[in-house]
Amino acid sequence: MNEKIKVLKIAHHRNGTIGEPFHVVLFRHKFDINDPVKVAVVFKADYHVAVMDTALLDKQVIEFGENSWRGDQYEYALRKAIKEWEGN
Repeated sequence: MNEKIKVLKIAHHRNGTIGEPFHVVLFRHKFDINDPVKVAVVFKADYHVAVMDTALLDKQVIEFGENSWRGDQYEYALRKAIKEWEGN
């Protein structure tokens, strides 16, 4: 089980016929039920992770520094959750 995050949902996107496939993960901090739900886009390559707050996305806030979270802080936990979800 994942120590840092509580996964709400995971999906895989093939990204068309020639794009790089990726996973999308909805999650929040495991020990903070008031933490806003975040969405992560996780590509296969290491260090290719984007994380944003879904409530801010709903308000169309996409600017760096306003709705940008350090993907590197979540990467290990996200990749572990994806691996478990895939059954590996």
